[in-house]
Order: sequence, then structure tokens, then C-alpha cells
Amino acid sequence: MANKPDDIPESALAIVASCASSVEAAFIRSRLEAAGIPACIPEEYTPQILWCLGPSPIERVTVRVDSKDYQAATEVLSEDAQP
Repeated sequence: MANKPDDIPESALAIVASCASSVEAAFIRSRLEAAGIPACIPEEYTPQILWCLGPSPIERVTVRVDSKDYQAATEVLSEDAQP
């Protein structure tokens, strides 16, 4: 998970997850939206050139939320990570 820098304006989007595929990012976005936190995937419709080779370290897909929702989003995602 990414840390929210203090100098991000309140209206900016903050990255809460960086994923290897748009499928993984969509799952995370669905989890956040189910918790009432609007989320977006800016790279959702960008073609992943190396998709046939599997996860690529150079082609990441991010899940973003409004900065004001950053703390709540990281809490939701950390709850999911608990065994």
C-alpha cells in the first residue's frame, strides 16, 4: 500500500493499491465500493501490452480514492489482509 504524502491537496486522488492486472485492481475497487468508498482505476482501459507474458513489473494498474477517503480505504484493505 502507498503512503499518502501530507502535501496532497484534499481534492486529489491517492493511490491505495498497485496491481499487476486490471482484474486484481477491479477486485480491490469492488471491495472498496462495497464499503462505501468510491474508487477508480485510471489505467482500466489502457491496453496492457505484455498481458500475454503474465504480470509485468513495468505495467502496473493503480486503484485510487479521494484523499479524504485514503485512511478509510487503507483500513478496509488491511482488514481484508488479516487471516
